[in-house]
Amino acid sequence: MLTLVEALSAPAACPCRCHETLSLAERTKGVAAMMRFDDIMRGWGVTPLYEPNAPELFLEAKMRADPDYRMVAVRDHACLYARLLGFAVHELIHALLGDPDAANWGVPWGLPYGVPEDLPVGEEASYLFPFNLAEACAWYGVGALAHAYFDVDWPVLTARDVGTYGFVGGRAVVAVPPGFRAVPHIDRQHDATAYYTRARKLEARARDYLDDGVLRDWCRELTEVEAQGRARRDTPFPDPADLATLEPEPPRPS
Repeated sequence: MLTLVEALSAPAACPCRCHETLSLAERTKGVAAMMRFDDIMRGWGVTPLYEPNAPELFLEAKMRADPDYRMVAVRDHACLYARLLGFAVHELIHALLGDPDAANWGVPWGLPYGVPEDLPVGEEASYLFPFNLAEACAWYGVGALAHAYFDVDWPVLTARDVGTYGFVGGRAVVAVPPGFRAVPHIDRQHDATAYYTRARKLEARARDYLDDGVLRDWCRELTEVEAQGRARRDTPFPDPADLATLEPEPPRPS
């Protein structure tokens, strides 16, 4: 598995053009934020996956539904600033809203496109709602928490332009792990209007929830966990500025 320093030591050109649009001071702040994130994960006893194919590794773990799984995917893109930091903060919010001591932050592995097999038929939407709302908070709150905790002012991005929600009532079906049954749901690509209409309503509720008091509480908790993780780290991180000065590798010829 890649360490954070290994991932940051091999920057690649990204569509966000971070090395062109962000100043050296901003990139340095982004590297420092990722180091702090790594300490937070260490404080929780979780191993981040910094491989570019991390989502595929996560899906493999999801289909195993291992209750002892202690990893989290935080990368699916060459971008080491806007998207890697966005992924990281997204997962921080999931942990803060869930259970950092449980696999997948306590979110059942089959979600959002499946429910436990023993859930009565007809209760799928109500069962999924709190998890959908938590996803909305984790999607909407990325910029707010990045600013409040890491003092990052540039836009940080998640994998998509909307959260990953399970809206019951569509025709899409995907495979789910053992112990779950698949739920026909609204697909974002094939029924975009219905999906985005519901998504924006959820995100409006998330905006109302994420007030200054919530952010202060989250920052207080993260500060404590970060200190624990930093104390457990065996070797010091390099100077963030040294990594931020590295130029992206040119695209490889096909």
